[in-house]
Amino acid sequence: MHTKRLVRWQEWVFVRCGVALLVCVMLVSPVRAQDWSYQAWGAVMTDNDFEELLRLRNLALLDSGLIGIAVHRRFGPDIEIPFGSLRFEVEAQLVRHFGLQDHWEVNLPIGIRFTPDRRRLGIDSIAFGIGPSFASELPPIELRRGSGSGSRELIYFHVETEHVLRSHPDTRIFFRVHHRSDGYGLIANAVGTNALAIGFRRSF
Repeated sequence: MHTKRLVRWQEWVFVRCGVALLVCVMLVSPVRAQDWSYQAWGAVMTDNDFEELLRLRNLALLDSGLIGIAVHRRFGPDIEIPFGSLRFEVEAQLVRHFGLQDHWEVNLPIGIRFTPDRRRLGIDSIAFGIGPSFASELPPIELRRGSGSGSRELIYFHVETEHVLRSHPDTRIFFRVHHRSDGYGLIANAVGTNALAIGFRRSF
């Protein structure tokens, strides 16, 4: 009983600290045109490690997927670096799983985006985001990959490429790896999962 109360308390702290940080970042910094956007995406789950996905080797797609929606905001000044600029961003995500899994997921990543001086290979920017992830129940795929052990609270991160539609500059298409991670062992008795996602983002 004591252990269950401790776990619930940890969940309470985990989620609320993430929400508080997200709200502070979103509301405190000045707003510029096209800083706010909404986005939606779909993804297919894989049975691969993150490193395998980056190399696009031996992809093992599962009969399971997810759909997600999010409010997205870029904040802070442009940081000029060689060949482009950097800017910070934050998201509040709500994700629904289907197929082999049937649960909700909330992710609150803070990230950084690199925008090159000119489009390269059809890519207008690349981004990395990281933050807390909370699942409404223990994800079955993670339990299987972890031989029966897992955690509702993990670390979320994504790696993304973005393409701006020239005919509609306020609309962008993105491809990303959607990853729940144990932080390379930081969270004990847990194994992460990966999904390949495609979505769109529109400024408002």
